[in-house]
Amino acid sequence: QQQQQQERQGGGTSPDPELSAILAELQQEQQQAAEKDTEFRTGMVLGIGMRRLQAGGAREPDLVLANWMDSPAQDFQFIARRIGDSQNQCVTVLAKNQVSLEECSSQTRQLFDFTPRARFEVLGQVRHADTGLCLAAEAQGIRLIDNYPRDGKPRAGLLLQPCRPDSCRQLFAFPQLQKPLRSLLQQPPSTSHANPAVASKTAHVGGRLLCFVMTHRGNLDKVLAVNQTWGQGCDRLLYMSNEDIPGLETVVLDVGRRESRGTLWRKAVQAWMYVFGNFGSEYDWFMRADDDSFLVMDNLRQFLSAMDPNEPRFFGRTLADGPEPEKERFLSGGATNIMSRRAIQRFGQAVISAPEAVLHKIDTFADDYELSVTMRKLKIPCVATDTRDEDGRQRFFVVGVQEERRSRREDAPDYWFFQMSHYPHVEGPACCSKRWIASHYTSPKEMVYWDELHALGCEAAGREPWDT
Repeated sequence: QQQQQQERQGGGTSPDPELSAILAELQQEQQQAAEKDTEFRTGMVLGIGMRRLQAGGAREPDLVLANWMDSPAQDFQFIARRIGDSQNQCVTVLAKNQVSLEECSSQTRQLFDFTPRARFEVLGQVRHADTGLCLAAEAQGIRLIDNYPRDGKPRAGLLLQPCRPDSCRQLFAFPQLQKPLRSLLQQPPSTSHANPAVASKTAHVGGRLLCFVMTHRGNLDKVLAVNQTWGQGCDRLLYMSNEDIPGLETVVLDVGRRESRGTLWRKAVQAWMYVFGNFGSEYDWFMRADDDSFLVMDNLRQFLSAMDPNEPRFFGRTLADGPEPEKERFLSGGATNIMSRRAIQRFGQAVISAPEAVLHKIDTFADDYELSVTMRKLKIPCVATDTRDEDGRQRFFVVGVQEERRSRREDAPDYWFFQMSHYPHVEGPACCSKRWIASHYTSPKEMVYWDELHALGCEAAGREPWDT
């Protein structure tokens, strides 16, 4: 009876006598890999892209400067002790816990332990082996626009301070430690939207949300990053592609000719109509994103919770086709386009009933512009919804949150971004909401950064990242 019960629990299969040995061998290999990983996380911090600055002629150690990505995540290279190279410059702790760069060696004052803080294990704290103190970014004056150098890359010095679990300035990024995103692709086909853990956290907040990503088979690295970061916050996640992407819920669209930038509007119409025809009554909100868009999903859902999906809504980041007031206003596609249920139903029914009347052109790269023209014809103008926060700061970023934080008109007065901004651009970090929602032109590496920084409360989480 016991054997029959075990067979029923195992789906009616008989025990496999070799399975225990196989699993034991695999677990041993996994343990050995973990030990190697631990060994690698003890080593030296290589000063990639760092500069040395003499401290005003005083007899003090050189200050160490490092590039920021407009967040506290500083990008270094972490190397094991055994591959130290005297040609490189390593972060070194000197007397009185001052920090400098010196030639890499085996001395303990260059030895650090890296402790990851979030799920991708890219961001974490760097603890000095001898003192037990943590590296931190010195951020004095970082909030002032004048402290942004002309090359557009804010910099900060390094110092040692007691380790704090809530300090954003003690977060450092080591991309080479990141686990491959490809190996994290665990969802079976057609169920990438069915993530019970995420669904339990986001259920009913802001309504049911369908997301679709415009992509193609050549951008698999971007697709994987979307799928493992913000895409998990959607109630359903579709990928609009020219080819099937195994393991994901892909909608293969045929534009009738070779796909190119010139067919983006045609592809976008097909995508919106597919969503309308198959899910137009099933969800409350419908969001179109590029495969290099990054979303902070809890902030988006909180924003949506204040609106009624039964009202015709179409919103994102509003741009202007020129500085004159009479020029057409439209939404940036890369900063995402969002329609309410009522809006997509009106769009879909109009395209079916009178396509020539509502669709302006058939082939153009400016799909975001053309969609906005169509929605204006349907009496759903994009300017009807102001997506800025209560302080007038932007929530959706057309050129990326980093770029908007450091863009200054005096540096490039003819930059299209200034010419096409619907609302006046506020220079410096004050441009951007402390709970921003969407950022365009995001690399797969940056998607992981933003995902972890937000999870740790250091970006788009209600405070400036350099304040703690």
